Amino acid sequence: MQICYISDAKAGHQAQVMGLVSALSALVNVELTTLTLSGNWLSRWQIANTALPTPPDLIIGAGHSTHIPVWLMGRRYRQAKTLIVMKPSLPLSWFDFVMMPEHDAKGSLSNHVLLTQGVMNRFVNEQRHQANKVLILLGGTNQRYAFDSQKMLADIQTLIEHYQDINANVIMTDSRRTPTELSNCLSKKNNIADLSTFQFFPVANTTPDWLNEQYQTASHVWVTADSVNMIFEAMTAGCQVGLIELPKLKTDRVTNMVDSLIQSGKVTTLTDFHQGKPLPNTMPINEAKRAAQWLLSKLNVKLIQDIK
Repeated sequence: MQICYISDAKAGHQAQVMGLVSALSALVNVELTTLTLSGNWLSRWQIANTALPTPPDLIIGAGHSTHIPVWLMGRRYRQAKTLIVMKPSLPLSWFDFVMMPEHDAKGSLSNHVLLTQGVMNRFVNEQRHQANKVLILLGGTNQRYAFDSQKMLADIQTLIEHYQDINANVIMTDSRRTPTELSNCLSKKNNIADLSTFQFFPVANTTPDWLNEQYQTASHVWVTADSVNMIFEAMTAGCQVGLIELPKLKTDRVTNMVDSLIQSGKVTTLTDFHQGKPLPNTMPINEAKRAAQWLLSKLNVKLIQDIK
């Protein structure tokens, strides 16, 4: 299968598409060509009119700026199918397939639209989780949640003290949105109890494969409420997931999705955890694999195992 991916270079969008491409690659032979937009309108027209060395079977885009180039390239290569990941700004009928989170769905949808639980990602469950390893993932302030460094430090302290009592090791990393003063404090291990059970790895010092290794080997993963992608990554990797609550700045479809995960028991809040509620033993999800299987069934493509 020849796939042309039109990218807007945004990490979150790329992660979803590459998760899907990885899942497709496990089922069929894939040749991927990536075209990256530069950010201006001229780039969109130029990308859309790119002459590809091999005509694509599938043209994928994710992110508002990719929608018109995907649609135009689909008109150039009539034999190709077009796919938008996440809800498009153009009418759904303009594309052959759409994959979007269920919280974006409104009204009745046609059978060319697949609703996913949260966002797709590249992770899988390798069944290597260690009972005595805990991972804490820190986000930061965004348009939906406020981030109080002192309150976060206190929450981290209580978690470390809890896991210290059961002889578990706590691994932590920050993100590029984490307040600098909090990251500096964690790097110096200021005000952190029992340093022997706590390790902090600044995200800037980690390798591309570091996070996957932590997901595969940690049993409990704590994520701040703003980091929606990481919540679903940890769930996909088969971890038991806890949520460190943050004050909401507004309510929208994303915050409602986080609330639904709490209400359905798929994650446990830190408040409930301190009141004795355990982290959930929910079945891991693999939306990228499900999406790949759905897409191939729509395309009537034979799987690798069927060919063999």
